[in-house]
Amino acid sequence: MTVTPFGNVTVTLVAPGAGLRATSYQQAGDEGRAGFKAAFLAEGGLVLLHLPGAFTPAVGVGDRVLGAQTVAARADN
Repeated sequence: MTVTPFGNVTVTLVAPGAGLRATSYQQAGDEGRAGFKAAFLAEGGLVLLHLPGAFTPAVGVGDRVLGAQTVAARADN
């Protein structure tokens, strides 16, 4: 979870099949910022990004994103 002036942002990794095969670059409680890579899912998977209402998504359900490259949301000012 990352605390922002707009509220909390959380990320949940969901793996297909029997287990999560992921490399984590951050631990629970670490600060996240734009451009940080949080994890790599070797066989793909689902990433649930929970944003406060002050954010507008820049991607949609089913879009493919690249860690540390794709802008997922922008804060409304």
